[in-house]
Order: sequence, then C-alpha cells, then structure tokens
Amino acid sequence: MNDQDHDPGTGDAPARLWATVLADLRLRLVNGEFTERFPTDRELTAHYGVSRHTAREAVRRLDVVDRRPRLGGRVRRPPTGLENLGVTLRALGTELALVETARRRNRSGPVATALGTSPTRVLDVVVQVLLADGEPLLVSELWLAPAGALDATEIAPLLGLRPGSDTVVVADESVLPAVATIEICAALNMAGGAAVFRVEQLIEACGQPAGWHRVHVRPERYRCVVRWDPTPAG
Repeated sequence: MNDQDHDPGTGDAPARLWATVLADLRLRLVNGEFTERFPTDRELTAHYGVSRHTAREAVRRLDVVDRRPRLGGRVRRPPTGLENLGVTLRALGTELALVETARRRNRSGPVATALGTSPTRVLDVVVQVLLADGEPLLVSELWLAPAGALDATEIAPLLGLRPGSDTVVVADESVLPAVATIEICAALNMAGGAAVFRVEQLIEACGQPAGWHRVHVRPERYRCVVRWDPTPAG
C-alpha cells in the first residue's frame, strides 16, 4: 500500500487507504484471526506499509477492539441482535423491566442434543417477559443444561439490559419469522396466530454449552432498520 496518496475530494490524509486497511481487518476477523491478541499500531503499520495515523483510523472505525498501549489489544465479542435491541431501547429512554412468569420442566430433543445431553432428558425452563414502558415486548425461555452453569440472572445481559461477561456468551444465533402459539400470543397481548420474530440462541459458559435461549419478539412495537452483512458466508 502507498500511504502517500491523498483523497482528491478533500486533500486530507488518505481516506480510501484506511478504508482498505479496515476492510482487510474485518475479513481477517471473520476468518478467525486475532482471537488471542490484536496487533499493535506499530505491527499494523509494518504489515500494511501505512502511517500510524492510517492504522489507528482503521482500528477506530473497526470498533470491536479494546486497545492496550504497546501490548496490542483484545477483540470484543460483537453484540447479538437481542443485545442491540435492549441497548438501543435504553438509549431512547424506554423503561425496561424483566419479569419472571413461570418455571417448568420440559422435554425437547433438539434442545437437549444441542446442550450435549440425552434427547429424552427433562430440562428446567425459566420463562420471563420483557416489558417496554409497561407493555410486553418479548417472551424469553431459557432452557438450562443439567450442569447448572447458568441461572435466570444471566438473561439480563443477553437482552442488553446490563453489561455481560466474557464467560457467558452466545455461541450461535438465528432469527426467523414465526407464527406464535396461543400461549405466546397471550403473554404478548397479541391476537391468536399473530406473527412474531423467533430468536434461537445457544449459550455457552466457559466454553461449554450451558443453555438454550428461545425468544419471541413482537414485531410491531418499534420501527427498526435491518443491516445485512455483505461478507460472503463460508
């Protein structure tokens, strides 16, 4: 790369150059690099052949790295869709309250298998409703692995209600439209057969499967913008 180029539109430092570095760093993150340590500014400067200012600008816009002077950095876990929802609503001044509504024991072969136990195993399930300004926004079902590494208090960070930890993370997440059951519709104050967003999350604690988080979200409470990641899968 040539760090002597300048943006012809502004005459400022090379805007397109930091964008090139940023794009490559994002690709390397997707490919699993930097899991142990993110490079220092000096190392990035040497690798890309750019100025320290350009390297820092790329990392600043990357916005997932906690920098440590002369030691490199640590890549932060990217927030999930549910975390982003909670954080955004809190920033807008929405009053959020998580209310436990039930505890029960259920069987689910796919969930039990994902948690590394027998498909016939009966699992503990904690059901909670998130109220936004007093009205139900989502129903959270936390299926607990038999090892007991999780409890109901872990739901708040998963919904963006308070900061989480590096030990309890979402290992996998999917979001799909679905038709809510009668029970879910009642909990969300919706008409029977209403459409919802259904979120499925595999939760790991200290690197081991610890819970399955199933969430049904009312789709019409708030307007939203969906951002698609253009990075090719695989």
